[in-house]
Amino acid sequence: WEPLHFMLYGTGMQTWEYAPQYALRTYAYLLPMAGVAKTFQFILDIFPSSLIHQLSTLLFVSTASATSATSAASSQNKPLLFAMLRSFLAFASCYSELSFLHAIQIQFPTTTTTTIITKNNNSYKHSNIAHYTALASTTSTGLFHASQAYLPSSSVMILWRMSISNQLMGNDVW
Repeated sequence: WEPLHFMLYGTGMQTWEYAPQYALRTYAYLLPMAGVAKTFQFILDIFPSSLIHQLSTLLFVSTASATSATSAASSQNKPLLFAMLRSFLAFASCYSELSFLHAIQIQFPTTTTTTIITKNNNSYKHSNIAHYTALASTTSTGLFHASQAYLPSSSVMILWRMSISNQLMGNDVW
């Protein structure tokens, strides 16, 4: 968050990895996130202060930050902006995971199905692979914590799942 804050506002701490004399990390990951953050900042600037207060309460920003978020100055919305950025990453991760599970269910419908007969002798089929994948990802604490983390590896996880789901659905470009 510190390098993105430095890019957005021009003040704050610039970590040594991004310093020009070392240049160990690139700004390539931060530039798209800066676009998302500026979009959220624009939205926060047009929202009324009562709605900003409700939004900051919803996103679990502390009460001290929530009261400062209700002021008209856009620089006071920094904690809320960070919470919104992480919520965006969590939503993107949720969407990619659901797309991945849907693609698995569509791709492997009949080869690994089990017929279940209910009380009324109605039978239906379900895909075991999709259910087992959902169970494995639900119980994986690493995926849960990485879904909303502001790290390049979390974005790679999201993009990988979207790529695999598109390939399974036959939407690849080749």
